Amino acid sequence: MSVAGEAQHGEVRSGRGSILLVEDEAELLNVNAEFLTSLGYSVTCASSGPAALDLLAAAGQIDLVITDVVMPKMSGREFANQLLADQA
Repeated sequence: MSVAGEAQHGEVRSGRGSILLVEDEAELLNVNAEFLTSLGYSVTCASSGPAALDLLAAAGQIDLVITDVVMPKMSGREFANQLLADQA
């Protein structure tokens, strides 16, 4: 039984919207950015939490943020907490 709007098994739907991808390992950042872009998303990349915060301050609308957890300078949790504090 399928719910209306749910992708069928094996079916890949095209994405819409903008994603901020935060990852300190360049190879993972590039592979994931290429994958998300191939699905139709607009992807902005940052290699650290501070860089991501700068991009968010300058960017317009970002629909989704995906972040690594373990990063130098600022962990993913610290980044998320700062992001939420800035939105308040």
